Amino acid sequence: MDYAQAMAYIDGCQRFVGNKDGLKNIEGLLHDLGQPQLGYPVIHVAGTNGKGSVCCYVDTVLRRAGYQTGLYTSPYLQRFNERIRIRGENAADEQIASWATQVKAAVDARLQRGFIHPAMFEVITAMGFLGFAKERIDAAVVEVGLGGRLDSTNVVQPAITAIAAIGLDHTRVLGDTLEQIAAEKAGIIKPGVPVVLYPQGEAVRAVVRKAAREKGAPLIDLANWQIAIHQESLSGVRFDLRGPGGEELLDLHIRMLGRYQAYNAAVAAAVLLELQKMGWHIAERDIREGLAQAAWPGRFEVVGQAPLALIDGAHNPQGAQALRQGLAAYLPKGMPVVLCCGALKGKDAAGVMEELSAFAAEAVLTDPPGTDRAKPAQELAPYFADKPVTVERDAHAAVAYAVNRARELGGAAVVAGSLYLAGAARTWLLEK
Repeated sequence: MDYAQAMAYIDGCQRFVGNKDGLKNIEGLLHDLGQPQLGYPVIHVAGTNGKGSVCCYVDTVLRRAGYQTGLYTSPYLQRFNERIRIRGENAADEQIASWATQVKAAVDARLQRGFIHPAMFEVITAMGFLGFAKERIDAAVVEVGLGGRLDSTNVVQPAITAIAAIGLDHTRVLGDTLEQIAAEKAGIIKPGVPVVLYPQGEAVRAVVRKAAREKGAPLIDLANWQIAIHQESLSGVRFDLRGPGGEELLDLHIRMLGRYQAYNAAVAAAVLLELQKMGWHIAERDIREGLAQAAWPGRFEVVGQAPLALIDGAHNPQGAQALRQGLAAYLPKGMPVVLCCGALKGKDAAGVMEELSAFAAEAVLTDPPGTDRAKPAQELAPYFADKPVTVERDAHAAVAYAVNRARELGGAAVVAGSLYLAGAARTWLLEK
């Protein structure tokens, strides 16, 4: 297969989404591929919000320390190849085509033996793990796709695990309470393997603490650490990190914006300090410089200055709240915000729009492109009943209109509500 054929094959696997049978499918497929996921140490990261950022921080520091890394994340923002990165670079089209061809051959052989077709995410996960083995990486940083316990990535034997911020998302699959969702995320914890936990509420901490105790996994709970933020601006965040065991990293700087990013970076730093204890060659300078270099597109990202334009993939209430708080911290008081937003069916649109409407002077509502799950834009209008609202179902036109209105008002344009919309907007805005 060439790249176009590989993408067509992957897209065609969407019809097998209901075929996922716990971890049996992915385990069998990887077995037939030679167990590529066992050929390198893995840092495995779950969570509702921030897990991609944590992975980015860890991957950047490891590369700064001289490790040849693989990074597996989802979903992609602008192009599929972002999901599988080798040594800091998106996989090449030729690599995607080669790995997809090998996975398809293994799938076809399994179908002939009577096995069911794997789900799309299982196919992509197998491609990622196979690609890492083919490229002979030193370590893989792997983001959980959905949940943790039954996620297709949960076939690795990690060196360390981490759980980022947990909130209510995918409730129809994972449960409708924080405790239920935390239990699913904690499913990545392995016997004797350290787990780092983002600082969060006691309800979540109790669930993770119990799971770690039952597995005999050392727990590094950052709620017991001191994270002191002492500078926030559009140029980044500075903070101090101190642990109960004498760990100390002072005046750390990150360029990813948002108070929550300091906590994501702290999770990554704790992971790296733990790996250091295990004998990994990671110097303090590597941690400092790696955290400062790390950039994760589409997360409170400034993509334009005239007018100020930001994109954020916030698509659940917790992420939207973090965006609102970030804008309050970074934008000049009184600066009008023109919001361009959309949502997907099945998401908590009410919870997201409540947060987004709190800072919007005007709203431009649109349908997120590139998906058949877009919620019709006009259905979002009632959430902005007290604001000027424009419905423009063409996403490109909606983004352009929001930017022009922000310029007219002397304000900022903010794109949020969906990663599909954020990715498309990023492509268009950076072209300009």
